[in-house]
Amino acid sequence: MGAEEFVTSGTGKNAAEAFTEARERAYYEVGHQGYSGTIAEKDGFKEVPCEMTHEAVDEMVDKSLNDMDHWCQDKWGPAAAIQVLSNKWVFFGWASS
Repeated sequence: MGAEEFVTSGTGKNAAEAFTEARERAYYEVGHQGYSGTIAEKDGFKEVPCEMTHEAVDEMVDKSLNDMDHWCQDKWGPAAAIQVLSNKWVFFGWASS
């Protein structure tokens, strides 16, 4: 079984609420069968503290997804999360497919 990278967003009062919203949306879009290569495969997230412009966030996501030593490369590990607005987070990483 392989892995696919994903980048998605979620909204909520906090990162946990946004993560739940993003996972539920993924389940709706791909179903509950597993190995979807989406955030639906993730059990949790690890927040990456940063204060950046949207362009810098995009660059950091791309760099992290292509860095084979970055912890977000673990398809069984947590998703990475970056807060981009007061109620919006970007989640990314690799997920089993």
